[in-house]
Amino acid sequence: MLKPLALDLCCGLGGWAEGLIAAGWDVWGVDIDERFEDTYSGVFWRADVRDITGQSVRDAMWLSCARQALGLVASPPCQEFSRHDQPWTKKRNPPPPDKSIWEACVRIAEECGAPLILENVRGAQQFMGSAKWHVGSYYLWGDV
Repeated sequence: MLKPLALDLCCGLGGWAEGLIAAGWDVWGVDIDERFEDTYSGVFWRADVRDITGQSVRDAMWLSCARQALGLVASPPCQEFSRHDQPWTKKRNPPPPDKSIWEACVRIAEECGAPLILENVRGAQQFMGSAKWHVGSYYLWGDV
């Protein structure tokens, strides 16, 4: 029997992967930074999420294991959102953060027809809308 499969966008060191693998999932991680390739717990796919399509995800998963992604998780970079949440930054009135990586994660999930849970910081709410759930400093959007 095949395990459920998750696609971990902007995977970094693999925090999502560790929990999902421990729960019995297969996990594919996507990140632009090759430093994570040797230490990532699941299958690592080096790519910029802005260049990935739902079709490329489906093609890659079909070739490797003849199944579709059942769920997507994402942790887009939070530095710009965090910076905008600081009082000293607000005084300078900087331009809004780049939302292209976040938007690419949402687009991939829509194109794959898969649920998405996206994690980021509190400061992202002023640019991306209210989080659906949070605990401590972890804020979640999507299909929570």
